[in-house]
Amino acid sequence: MTGLAGKGILVTRPREQAEPLIERLQAAGAHPVPFPAIEIAPPQDPARLRQGMNRLPELDWLIFISPTAVARFFAEFGERTLPASIHIAAIGEGSARALRQRGVGEIVFPEGNADSESLLALPAMQAVRGQKIMIVRGEGGREMLAETLRAR
Repeated sequence: MTGLAGKGILVTRPREQAEPLIERLQAAGAHPVPFPAIEIAPPQDPARLRQGMNRLPELDWLIFISPTAVARFFAEFGERTLPASIHIAAIGEGSARALRQRGVGEIVFPEGNADSESLLALPAMQAVRGQKIMIVRGEGGREMLAETLRAR
């Protein structure tokens, strides 16, 4: 981050995720201005997440959309172990890193862009007919990943 000295930078990341970026900007001489564009709140219906967790042994895939989704899932999941038969996917490197920090070994994720399109382009996501998949994500957002997987 060169050339940022003295510049004001609006940081729109959620409050819980902004600090590392703010520190990097300050180290580069910038003046970061926190302005969270979204707020991360607990799920409106935590029972739905628990129901999904009870179905883990039936699933073929568990897909995490963000590091926050990983954190919220494991906060509820606790110290239990994921079924050995389940495949784990992440939308990008940040989510994969959060999963590795929780002891998850094999993770399928795109190494370039961190988006639904890049994940869906991976060979592992092509032939999913008849497979049971749970997507761990926040409420709202795009439905494209789920819709595409259903269509496949």
